[in-house]
Amino acid sequence: MVKSKKVIAITGASGYVGRNLIKFCIQNNVHVKAYCRDINKLKHFNSNLLTVYKYKLGESLNHVSNVNTLIHLAHQRFTGARNRNKEDINKVGAIKILEDVKKYKIKNVLYLSSIIAHDKTLSEYGKSKFNCENLFRKFNHNIIKVSMVFGGEPYGFYHKLLNDISNIKFMPIIFPNMPIDPVHIEDLCKFIIKNIFAELRYESIILFKSKRKITTKIFFILLAKKLFKKDIICLNLPSKLILQFFFVLSFFNGFFNKIFERVAGLASHEINYKKNIIRINEKDLKITNAFFYNIK
Repeated sequence: MVKSKKVIAITGASGYVGRNLIKFCIQNNVHVKAYCRDINKLKHFNSNLLTVYKYKLGESLNHVSNVNTLIHLAHQRFTGARNRNKEDINKVGAIKILEDVKKYKIKNVLYLSSIIAHDKTLSEYGKSKFNCENLFRKFNHNIIKVSMVFGGEPYGFYHKLLNDISNIKFMPIIFPNMPIDPVHIEDLCKFIIKNIFAELRYESIILFKSKRKITTKIFFILLAKKLFKKDIICLNLPSKLILQFFFVLSFFNGFFNKIFERVAGLASHEINYKKNIIRINEKDLKITNAFFYNIK
């Protein structure tokens, strides 16, 4: 990739996608201004192409006068009981980001959303993402809906998933036949930076997922086989019953709400997008497709 004088700002930079996106930018000589709640989580990069700033959703961004592009990844999951969830801090943060974009005349803005962000989603995470999507769409900013992401530097849910798979023989699975269509983090990072350099402006939302159907069960089995050289036995759980059970309990307890969100997220994957969507070319999924090459 050719060197660029562009300066990219990334919010939520210490998360799974943020860490891998920063690594990709540094490898390709792109200067990044990273914004996150805990700056110590990014100390390991130690690069003169990276500057890190403390940031919380709802605050104004500092040091963005020379920023060409803003990638908004920051998203705060609500961890309490659902009956206490009164204000969507992510929507508040999105409004503030859009104010900063206008104030500092940032030309290129990208919001990373989720495939489970739609009007029929069961997940509060999906509802929050969908609300933020609508805000960014009002100003014609680019939006990418991404399916489950894997690969690269493991962190968060993906890191926990790998730990579980590496340490157990029997894998309990909820919604085993749900098509989740995972994409490799390197494909996502490359697509984001390529489009930033091209300064493309899309009228519709980009749906970043493969055309082939990869289910939860197939994905877990392949992760075990390819990353750990082992076979796992999948135990199919009564998914709909579990969803209903934790739906009730999630109203009164944050621990149960966390479980419900995971289950509701999987349950909300399968939706047929027909309007206002651009589907990516399969050539943008080279690493993803190489991982699933033996799946027809």
